[in-house]
Amino acid sequence: MAVSSPLSRRDFLRATVTLAGITALGGVVSACVAPVAPAQSGAAPAAQATTLTIWSIWDLEKEMKASELFAKFTEKTGDQVEHTYVPGDGWDEKFNAGAAGKQLPDIFVADGINIAAYGSRKLVTPASDFVDQAILDDYWPGILGEVRWEGKHWGLSIELHSQGMVVNKEMFKAKGVDKVPTTWDEWTEAGKALTDSEGGVWGINFPTGRNEYVAWWISLFITQNGGSLLSADGTKAAINEPGAVGALDFLRSLVNDSKVAPGASQIQAGPEGAFLSKKDAMECTGSWNLLQWVNTPPPFDWTFAPVPHPADKEDLQGIGGGWHFCQWSETPHPDNTAELMRFLAGDEWMTAAAERFRPMSPRKSIADKMDVLKKEPWSLAMDILAIGHANRPVHPQYPLITNAAQEAYDSIIVGNQPAQAALDQAAQQINEALASQ
Repeated sequence: MAVSSPLSRRDFLRATVTLAGITALGGVVSACVAPVAPAQSGAAPAAQATTLTIWSIWDLEKEMKASELFAKFTEKTGDQVEHTYVPGDGWDEKFNAGAAGKQLPDIFVADGINIAAYGSRKLVTPASDFVDQAILDDYWPGILGEVRWEGKHWGLSIELHSQGMVVNKEMFKAKGVDKVPTTWDEWTEAGKALTDSEGGVWGINFPTGRNEYVAWWISLFITQNGGSLLSADGTKAAINEPGAVGALDFLRSLVNDSKVAPGASQIQAGPEGAFLSKKDAMECTGSWNLLQWVNTPPPFDWTFAPVPHPADKEDLQGIGGGWHFCQWSETPHPDNTAELMRFLAGDEWMTAAAERFRPMSPRKSIADKMDVLKKEPWSLAMDILAIGHANRPVHPQYPLITNAAQEAYDSIIVGNQPAQAALDQAAQQINEALASQ
């Protein structure tokens, strides 16, 4: 689906383990920034000005006129800031080369699923070492759960997202479906009513395939069903236990039994994507697409809704996920860089990011001030955040964990293989990965 930004959320999360990452860092996955304590910027500028460097996947100058904000930081500290925008398709190569040659910038962004791997390899310095706890506690739980590892907070987010489902209300009306489904059973039945196989229209569309974006989504369905990839203490696989097995069997049935979701079948849609092309009626997506649809509304009546959940389980919405500013542990300017990290978490930067870049701020106090979030569809996305969030395992071996899981997911959903057997095999691979750390 087309997005207004050069890098869509799918691009953010798209990737499995890259060979370069394994070689340079012992295994990382490539695929959101946050507030800072009041910058201790009342101090006099350093005697000798320093140029601090940042790499990110966002074109911050285009998106939020970052140079204006960095100029204010320079006024306060005397230090210059040089930001480099690295498009998503070039991130792995540039980052892995920098890590291997110890030529990383003072600050770089990291996908949250890599936080534990970077921390365990001492690649980053915990943000909680120099950012006030009150600021860190202001982040939404879904963000906090992703960047906290070993009792410390390792990254600062600039954006916040909520997973959800867009619904074509006109298609609902035409097929006599009078309510947006909230449970898995209702979702299946609505999907049957809305699917038109001869017309190439699907009632449901959820991500399938082998990449981290798909794994991120499937983690939601597993968690909704009371399951997890790992045990609560992180010492063994839980992916082959009833919660995960039931979730994967449900997704398999949508594709292969009820035939209400495309699975491996390619939806014939234009460049605008299946939802805008009216090739699906209910599509799993997220708040990252809302900005484009607010600016250029779809040519039909639509809404944003929570993802259906099992009727007998507690409702849960959203798996925390995003990219975060991290301080390189070997920066030659640790004190100056810490000051910049505090600035990137502070009210001035975070307010500008919400007003100019993405209105859903990862800091609750900033989001509370955004009037736009009190109106639909943003208010619907914020309501979803309030329901409750979970996280993928924050573990140094996550790259190997997700690789095993993705192989199983694909064989079950696309290959129509029995869920238990495929997840038993994934559990064995995951336990071997856990034993090897």
